[in-house]
Amino acid sequence: MIFLISPESVEPGRYTLTELAFARHRWRSARGRVLPVLIAPTPLERTPAYLTSVQILKPEGNAAAEVASFVDGIIPVAKVEHALPLAAALGVASGMDSGGIDLFAPLKPFRLEFASLQTEASVADVVVKRLFLVGGEFCHAPYVFALAIAALLLIWDRTRFPRLLWVLPIILAAWSGAYHLADGVINPRGSDVPQLGLLLSTECLSYGEAEEDNVKPPTLRQDLSPDKRALCEELQKYETQLRPLYARTQAYLFTFAGLGAGFLGALLMMLGLGRLSPRLRHLEAVVLAVFAGSLAGALLNTKVPAALGFKETLLPLFVLWQAAVAMAIAWQFTKPGR
Repeated sequence: MIFLISPESVEPGRYTLTELAFARHRWRSARGRVLPVLIAPTPLERTPAYLTSVQILKPEGNAAAEVASFVDGIIPVAKVEHALPLAAALGVASGMDSGGIDLFAPLKPFRLEFASLQTEASVADVVVKRLFLVGGEFCHAPYVFALAIAALLLIWDRTRFPRLLWVLPIILAAWSGAYHLADGVINPRGSDVPQLGLLLSTECLSYGEAEEDNVKPPTLRQDLSPDKRALCEELQKYETQLRPLYARTQAYLFTFAGLGAGFLGALLMMLGLGRLSPRLRHLEAVVLAVFAGSLAGALLNTKVPAALGFKETLLPLFVLWQAAVAMAIAWQFTKPGR
């Protein structure tokens, strides 16, 4: 807020003092929020203490030009050559972690052990897996990505620390929504078993126990009645004919699911972050991030082959999505006057 100090503006009963009261109610401290400008000679004792608590600008030449120059110096503007590489690096690091390259492996000896879960896991793993159901073996990524976005907000938007605490729940909510949308499209029957029959249900099939990362293919149950077994065998025959068609359309299904999940995740994230930063609530900012997230989400069907030394993962999706969205956010901080 720019307050022009003059004998008339600080006279009791003027609406300008009412506006100042609104500002004081919204911002307890005027520092960094209110710019008092001495536009006409005014006794200091008549100036409200709220305005004198910060430096008063006293223009020596053209008031409009000096005020505009001073405001431009207050609003942090990132340089493109600084913001975009940093955002890309943070996004790639987060994407690598969520794509199967555990960047936190050196901290493994310091992780907490939960005997009740019969596994070694960090607090972050437990929260994401048990509460937010984001899925995946490495679940640090929402936290790494939240730190990346918080760093961008802190450096170039000067967001205060208490408000930065909202970044994590916003990211978790967006990622959870995206994950469940993609899972609902790809696996509408809600089974964790990838070999679930297209037509056959659990009434017909029995599943073998998991062996490491592999699940034994399902087989017809042995306790079926003759009529039920005949029906299940007939369904199994049709399913054998449908599977080649499903295999051919699976790539399109994954692409569609990735586009939808990337769109939803970016949209939810930008709607939440827009509450923290005015520069991220502009339509241009939302459209750019959602467009980047949707295109990157189409890589849901692209995996890193295990032959390259990695366990087969969605590394391209995670790396590109997080880098692209982080750069779209950083781009908004390169624009002055928002």
